[in-house]
Amino acid sequence: MSNHEVQYLHVQQAVTVPAAFVGVGRYTNRRITMQVLPVGADHGIHFVRCDLPEGEGRFAATWDRAQADPSGITLHNPYGHRLAGTECLLAALHGLGIDNADVIVDGPELPVMDGSALSFVSGLIKSGIVATGVARDVIVVRRTVRVERDGDWAALMPDYLPRLSLGTVCPPRDGDGHCLSFCLGPIAFTRDIAPARAPGLSMGGVRQESHDAYGDARPVDRTGGEGDGRRFVDEQARHAILCTIADLALAGSALIGHYRSNRPGHALNSELLRLLMHDSTAWQRVAGLDLLSAGFDEPAATPSDIGLEATEPYTDIEGVGLRDRLGLRGIVGRQTGGGGGGDNE
Repeated sequence: MSNHEVQYLHVQQAVTVPAAFVGVGRYTNRRITMQVLPVGADHGIHFVRCDLPEGEGRFAATWDRAQADPSGITLHNPYGHRLAGTECLLAALHGLGIDNADVIVDGPELPVMDGSALSFVSGLIKSGIVATGVARDVIVVRRTVRVERDGDWAALMPDYLPRLSLGTVCPPRDGDGHCLSFCLGPIAFTRDIAPARAPGLSMGGVRQESHDAYGDARPVDRTGGEGDGRRFVDEQARHAILCTIADLALAGSALIGHYRSNRPGHALNSELLRLLMHDSTAWQRVAGLDLLSAGFDEPAATPSDIGLEATEPYTDIEGVGLRDRLGLRGIVGRQTGGGGGGDNE
């Protein structure tokens, strides 16, 4: 991961001009319009439903105002209103390092677009991303926290970078799960994670069957052959990373630590984040500019320490084994190469 990939952690960012999106809602199957608006520093991420009575439509994108279900993140507000389908936009905002925005939407959910964050990332980049000049705070994980449910588990532990490592089951073709490790930064997120679509979503974003976005249910049959629609061999695992980025974005600031999980899910991640935030000894808020002096604990020496329970041996995607098998070039630590199938070095 290059130095300029972590510079976004130093100063708060916002969009320069409004970014507009039109699509279909995943649950209502109705046309939804949405705008992401520029705001000032220290505003945070807020959603506004303009179809509700005046003063009742604002939602804060925070962990204590979110409800996780198998397919996504639903925000609720003090007036009893809800807003669904926020995960892909939250991942896009967080992945690009945008701290402040008002999101105006004309219905009870966000447009699903193509089931990935790619349309949102493209629109936000085209609108322009500007540094506000105000220092950014980050949350540094100081002590490991872990949750487990029916053999699935997730943990946050000290690290000096925002890192995610996970294993998934229910693969696209051969019965084996995928294990990935990803270091979060705007370039790598845009190239390697944002295009990954949820299992069961067609090109138009209409859900073919009801599936957990993390792939806990069996996906639509995809053979991995020519024209099967997948953007990556391991698209399901990459979309799981995308969903996890959205879940952790509800902390309200970038989390500096190592997220590790076997078969993650929105509910599991929500429980993990609540456990972290309720334990003031497990985290510390620091200025992004002070990251190098924050006294981080060293990360695990080898990927095998993670203990992901998947049939395919865990390999960091920068490592030769998995990288070569998947035809990838450097999700972690390198800024050359294509996203899924091609080599662009």
